[in-house]
Amino acid sequence: MRADLCSCGSGRSFTRCHGDPRNEFARVQALAEARQIAVLFPPVRLRSKAALAFAERVANDFPGAERVPEKLLDEGLASVDSDERREVVDNWVDEYPDRWASLTRVAADVGAAEQELLRGALEVAVAERQPTPRELLVELDLDGGATPRPRSRSCSRRRTSGHTTRRGRPARPRPVDPIQTSGYA
Repeated sequence: MRADLCSCGSGRSFTRCHGDPRNEFARVQALAEARQIAVLFPPVRLRSKAALAFAERVANDFPGAERVPEKLLDEGLASVDSDERREVVDNWVDEYPDRWASLTRVAADVGAAEQELLRGALEVAVAERQPTPRELLVELDLDGGATPRPRSRSCSRRRTSGHTTRRGRPARPRPVDPIQTSGYA
């Protein structure tokens, strides 16, 4: 049986490319991925009073910071008990065991991957408590339009709203893509 090829496109087997524990770049990338898990998956969040109080304090001390200093994250993780640490990690591992196995294999250190996942969860807790930067806010029209209107109609909307084809025939309605329409819902 042939070894699985690496997803980077190098043509090498995974174990001789990004899966090689001697590959420091792949190890760093795997740990960075572990840190970002909490950003994308809400179940991987800290919930204890101590952790949330810490996140609130740091968010107030660093209201506009994009990154929390590592020393502070380590201090915050010290306040998280082992049961909550295990629960946060297990929330991801139970849902995606194959992905976690791959990530820890590349990182070559389960403990380091767990630590980065927890640091990411703490960073998310801080970020959720920081104020939203003004430049990201959109002013709403309070006279009736609660959401900004799209600048132009999509082709599928134009065709379904009484437009005709080049030959003068009424256009058939096209299926609406829920992903495209959810942006204006």
